[in-house]
Amino acid sequence: MPLADFQARMVQHGASPSLAQDMADMVNAQNNGIYDAETHDPASATDFRQWCRNVLKPAVQS
Repeated sequence: MPLADFQARMVQHGASPSLAQDMADMVNAQNNGIYDAETHDPASATDFRQWCRNVLKPAVQS
């Protein structure tokens, strides 16, 4: 759905024009990769259990 249509539909369903604009801006930022700023290397990923052993347990024992 084009952002202009999304924005118009929000207003038709009772949202204020400024809220509809803010939501359209947010969706546009997401579509353009705002959450992709940090690259994730799967090789360096730690699972939750390992993180608990390495980080949480020593912190709790201190």
